[in-house]
Amino acid sequence: MKKAELYAHVERFSRDNKLKPDQYPRNALAVSTQYGLTVHYAEFTSDRIRGVALISDNLTILNYRLLPRQRNYFAAHELVHHDNHGDIKTEFYCSVGNPDNRKYYEWEANEGAAEFLVPYKSLLPTIKCNIRDIHSPDDMEVFRTNLAKQFNVPKQTIYYRMERLKYAIYQYLGGTPLSQLVIISHKEQESRGISVNSLNDVYDEML
Repeated sequence: MKKAELYAHVERFSRDNKLKPDQYPRNALAVSTQYGLTVHYAEFTSDRIRGVALISDNLTILNYRLLPRQRNYFAAHELVHHDNHGDIKTEFYCSVGNPDNRKYYEWEANEGAAEFLVPYKSLLPTIKCNIRDIHSPDDMEVFRTNLAKQFNVPKQTIYYRMERLKYAIYQYLGGTPLSQLVIISHKEQESRGISVNSLNDVYDEML
C-alpha cells in the first residue's frame, strides 16, 4: 500500500482502539495486549535484532536491552506487522540492516509505527505553533528532545518523522490545511520531481 493508504489504515486502527489523533503519548505495549498479542522479552544472539513478530502465535518478542521509549516504538513496529499481515502466518525478524526482500515490510512497519505513535495530524500543528521560537540548531535539538518526551518515542523517531514528512510539513507551513495535504513517499516525491528540505536540513545548514 502507498503511504497515504498506510496512514489511513493506521488512523482507522487507532480509531477502532478508541485512540484519538491528539491522544498521546500512546502505549504500544498496552494496545498490543488489547489487540490480543502476548509480549515477551528475550536476550537475542545479536543486539542488532530489535524485535520479532511471530504472526501465527500472536506473539511479539522484544530485545530486553531496549530502553523504555525504544520498547514503545518497537512494540508498535511489531504491532503493524501483526495487523497488516495476520493472514500470511509468517515471522518478521526486525533488525538493523534487514534483507532486501524484506525492505517493503520494514518500511511499512517503520512508517506505520511512527504514524501510530506520532500522528502527523498532531505533530504538524505542534511544529507550526513552535516554529517561530526555533532560531538555531540548538533550539531545534531541544525541540526534538521535547517532542520525543511528549510522544514517548526515541529522539531518532522524531528526526525520522521530520525527514519522512518533510513535504507534508512544507505544505502545512505554507498554508495547506491538514485535510488537503498530499501524503506521498520520498520515492514518489522523487518520481514527481518534488524536492524540498526537511526541517532537520534547514537547521543543520546553520552549523
